[in-house]
Amino acid sequence: MMDVRLPQVNHYAKHLLAWKPFHPVTLTTDLAGKDGELLFSAGTEFDDGMAAQLKQYFPDQLLSEWVNVEGSFDGESLFSALRSFFYDDPVLQELYEKRYHAPLLAKFCDRVCADRQLAQHLWILHLSAPRIFERALFGAWFMVALLARLGDEAELYDGFVAGLVHDLGLLYLDPQVLIEGHNSDSDLWRAFIQHPEVGAEVITWFDEVSAPVVRAVKEHHEELDGTGFPQGKLAKQLAPLGRYLQLLDSLHAVYTKYFRPRARTLADVTPIVQMNHLCKPGQPAAELILLLREGMASQSCSVPENLMPLLIGQVRARHFYIKQFVAQADVFLEQNQLAIANARFFALHNLLEHIAMAMKQSGLINDGYIRWLDQVEKEQLVHAYKEVEDVFLMMQEILYHIRRFTLQLRRFSEIEEKERTKLTAIWAPNKTIPLVAPTPAEPSQSMHQSLLGFTGTKEPELPPELESLWLAQVRQLRKR
Repeated sequence: MMDVRLPQVNHYAKHLLAWKPFHPVTLTTDLAGKDGELLFSAGTEFDDGMAAQLKQYFPDQLLSEWVNVEGSFDGESLFSALRSFFYDDPVLQELYEKRYHAPLLAKFCDRVCADRQLAQHLWILHLSAPRIFERALFGAWFMVALLARLGDEAELYDGFVAGLVHDLGLLYLDPQVLIEGHNSDSDLWRAFIQHPEVGAEVITWFDEVSAPVVRAVKEHHEELDGTGFPQGKLAKQLAPLGRYLQLLDSLHAVYTKYFRPRARTLADVTPIVQMNHLCKPGQPAAELILLLREGMASQSCSVPENLMPLLIGQVRARHFYIKQFVAQADVFLEQNQLAIANARFFALHNLLEHIAMAMKQSGLINDGYIRWLDQVEKEQLVHAYKEVEDVFLMMQEILYHIRRFTLQLRRFSEIEEKERTKLTAIWAPNKTIPLVAPTPAEPSQSMHQSLLGFTGTKEPELPPELESLWLAQVRQLRKR
């Protein structure tokens, strides 16, 4: 068992106690102490004193093993919650009906809720963190929709469960962690980044959770370049299920924060997902792009017409900046071949290659399109404005990855002590092999010189008139 869970069990008790006035919490069985004395009788109402004694006498067990929460989900009510979530949003409803999986989803909900403890945790998540619970429903449905063509029913079920349970670890942390927007340098952030491992430990107690699901929960905040958490794993160390969770969480965040409030659809998010897929081909995004395109896209541009000349100018400036970055990337990759034996540098190397590839394969971000923009601006071709908006979003995604790359390169080049790293071998996914560290002087000097090249050309600044636009806020780096 993992140490991160045991000291925090009482945080789950806080949720039980908070909802007890509305959903009574009672003991499910008689409980005896070490000497056989009766501590509590079945049916006893749960309170602070019982929570403290249960932790004292049974420190290695989840409270959900001993208590029942009135009103907890059964299969029918969980499926009803899932269906209601999708039918409350016409955009989601459209996809729900086009990819009709209702009988299978109902079957999966019955199976999930056959595990009383799992059903109880989902119920408490629904009560204490409704937005996080909605994200779980979003992820669970999309998992089934994405895997339907690729896997058998067992794999679909694993995907469904992974979507539902991947954030349950948050229930075992300070409840303030559930409040979004806390400073990433705060104690709450440091607590938040524990939730994948805490959640993975918690769900091992549930009968209906497989080993691949536990691993997916543990890895759903990891990144391909090693910048994620909690363990900073690299691409070859990550299993596919966790990559799906990470992608779907990002999609849900972008859609609910930026697109849905402005009556934009999930299909409108496609340019971002497309560029994400090109920049990070390890992401399982190809099937997601096909799914999103089944929905209806908005036809109108959200940018006021009087601001279109500024937006077109910004697309031109970004195009020039990204072209320069790609040219510098070729030089960088050539100069730093010696450092390729370092696993983290290898990940950065791949990220840089994929950024360059995304620029070349996008179809829209090219010199021909920039010439077309001249005509759009000169003749005020209103019918092309929506496409300009999409290109801006595609560039926003590329710039996001460029910023990540530059930040990680700076951190990497500042490391003075070159330690041996480990990389998962393709032929032995459960083992790691040591890689010889690069020669201390040469790669370091080369990287510093290359970094100066990358940072010598500054990213174009947004005009103040565009800064307040919603699409300019999409895919900004979290400041840490």
